[in-house]
Amino acid sequence: MQWWEPLEMPDYFYEQGLFAGYEKLHSPPDTKLGSNHRAFFKNFPGPWSGKLLDVGCGNGKFLMVAKGYGFEVWGVDMDIKSVEIARSVVGESVKAMSLEHFVDFVRERGVSFDVVTFFEVLEHQDKPLVFLERIKSILKPGGYISGSVPNRDRWLTYDSEWDYPPHHLLRFSKQSLENLLSTAGFGNIQVKSLDFSFKLKEWFFYVKKSYLNVPIIPNAIKYFLSVPLSFAFVLKLKGRGPYLYFQASKA
Repeated sequence: MQWWEPLEMPDYFYEQGLFAGYEKLHSPPDTKLGSNHRAFFKNFPGPWSGKLLDVGCGNGKFLMVAKGYGFEVWGVDMDIKSVEIARSVVGESVKAMSLEHFVDFVRERGVSFDVVTFFEVLEHQDKPLVFLERIKSILKPGGYISGSVPNRDRWLTYDSEWDYPPHHLLRFSKQSLENLLSTAGFGNIQVKSLDFSFKLKEWFFYVKKSYLNVPIIPNAIKYFLSVPLSFAFVLKLKGRGPYLYFQASKA
């Protein structure tokens, strides 16, 4: 696993809504799920019932769909504005607090969960084992965890402030993610690389950015050249999609 030093997650960035990119979570969700959420509904073994907690739930899009499948849904997020939206979608079981405080909150009430999900959350943690121990402490015996992280070995990458501190602190490969989940005491571990998106606009953007980033070449020519380059690199995509999906169970 790769990480940054100093390894420290600034909670106030999330609590005060200082990440501009989170503004999209401050409006009601649509029903179109991302590939990470779709992977859950494709791979989760069931049963499709019981209490499900989504950590870092944002505006409640995933919870809204999970509720339709039959789960009793709960959510927790440190972004107060997102939580307000999520509550309007799925109800008052969504809380605005840190995971540490949420664990104390549900323990006092004798609440535990059949499933705990955390999509694009683990890479933000400065103490990933502590994070997973807290998750495990409120998970029923035999309960499942599920989620996703960016794939460190994804084929197409480009420089972005989103993949650096204070936003992302950890970078996982398939093996390092499996090792972390095993070290945390989970079993039946499955880690899968999600397929690369073949949306033409996104595909051409990555190719142009990665291989044709030459200022003197006009954009029209870059897009023209990106078509044959795209097909030339198709075979390199196997196992190197943008996200790693994982699921595991508590012994």
